[in-house]
Amino acid sequence: HRDLQLKDGAYVRVIGQVKEYEGKKSVLAHSIRTLSTGNELTHHMLEVVYSAMRTKNQNSIVTSAAPMAGNNMGTMGGVGNRGAVYEMGGAGSGNALNDTVLDFIKREGSHLDVGVDVEKIIKALAGQYNEGQIRNAIDTIAGEGHIYSTINENWYKH
Repeated sequence: HRDLQLKDGAYVRVIGQVKEYEGKKSVLAHSIRTLSTGNELTHHMLEVVYSAMRTKNQNSIVTSAAPMAGNNMGTMGGVGNRGAVYEMGGAGSGNALNDTVLDFIKREGSHLDVGVDVEKIIKALAGQYNEGQIRNAIDTIAGEGHIYSTINENWYKH
């Protein structure tokens, strides 16, 4: 995608790292791609609001007895359990499990708007990896922004 032509005002997904050079912070982009649907933008906005509310609730003295949906919902650079800056390591990272899970989600989730159910990934990779390893890989690549949750924290799409 090196020859990606962007139009003014196009919405893009940027995956990268925040770096400091000569006292100025900048983003070192590892991947830039246009959003495939408006749903990605809507999903991002909802996650920003969700993360802000979750952080606000965690920092307040009195919190709701029922936690908000899912504690492992990934964010696209917002606040949350993982923080705002992520180390790269998902796509083409040299980590075989992360790469395998990401490839599976790309392949199996491409034809469905809701993506792939985590249980389907676990069943498909059961001979190679255990459930905990697969869930950790999903959390990692979601935290890096390579995938995003769709209808709940058990469905992911690239």
